[in-house]
Amino acid sequence: SQDSSSVVPNLENNVNQANFDLTTLPESNADLGESPYYTLPAWLDGSSTYGSDKKTDYGKIELYTGKDFYTVEGPVNTKNFEMRDPNDPSNREWNEYKYVRSFSKHFESLGAKKIWEGKIPKEAIENLNKKNNRDDYFYNFGTSQQENIIVYGLKKTGKNIFFIIGSDSAFGSITVVENGELKQDIGIIKSDQIQKDL
Repeated sequence: SQDSSSVVPNLENNVNQANFDLTTLPESNADLGESPYYTLPAWLDGSSTYGSDKKTDYGKIELYTGKDFYTVEGPVNTKNFEMRDPNDPSNREWNEYKYVRSFSKHFESLGAKKIWEGKIPKEAIENLNKKNNRDDYFYNFGTSQQENIIVYGLKKTGKNIFFIIGSDSAFGSITVVENGELKQDIGIIKSDQIQKDL
């Protein structure tokens, strides 16, 4: 049966940080495996997504840290989940508590530290979008309307890796973003190339 509670666990040994400092990210000694650094549990594998999964080798995520947004540019991988059949009351499988707890424990086992947890204030998102002159936050990280966001982070071999768990009573998302450089392959057209093309 569906767990309709939108209350998520208060995880041990973590303190919300209003002022994010990159130097406080712990260095992980764990074997992280390959990106996105997690597998889906059997009870969640097969859950339908709602069309906004995103994977790119270079994107931008605005992480809310309790007071402001911290920008990370690099590879981004977002996976979204929902009740398997929201139109069929007999098959509304979703357990928010288990979902949040499972992924939180996994990211903690990798050595990640919780940076912030809560619902992002609407005013903060509006201010960010106004500053960027477009709906930047929602476009790049579509969990802004979910009831609870948890941001984790760690360092590994020169990379800063962040994990974002989004959840409410019917939906969930996992976003992984790490710092990375844009691989630029735009150049100029030279006259010898034009001659060759002709």
